[in-house]
Amino acid sequence: MTSRGRRRGPASRPVVPGAPEPAPARARPRASGYIVRASELGQFSYCRRAWWLRYVRGAEPGPGGQARLAGGHARHAEHGRGVWLAGALWRVGLMAAALLAAGVLFWLIAALLSH
Repeated sequence: MTSRGRRRGPASRPVVPGAPEPAPARARPRASGYIVRASELGQFSYCRRAWWLRYVRGAEPGPGGQARLAGGHARHAEHGRGVWLAGALWRVGLMAAALLAAGVLFWLIAALLSH
């Protein structure tokens, strides 16, 4: 759908004489359990044309785009490791706080019982 809510069908696209025919749409076995990935949905919401080019037409980005994609994948992996480390450190901190609270409670009980 366009920004004004109208659907554009194939007849509304201009026909350029001498232009190559678009490649046939790749068969997408939705009935046989095709899973739509989150990355596909994200790409569709970001740029429908890019989604169409990649998932329907089967076109891939050029060498410059591939290098940027590889850099993005590396950055996301690095970020994922940082998120995992932050979660692990949070759990270690919670365990340390629980041990400290148990030690203080033990100390208070021991101090009260010694009097």
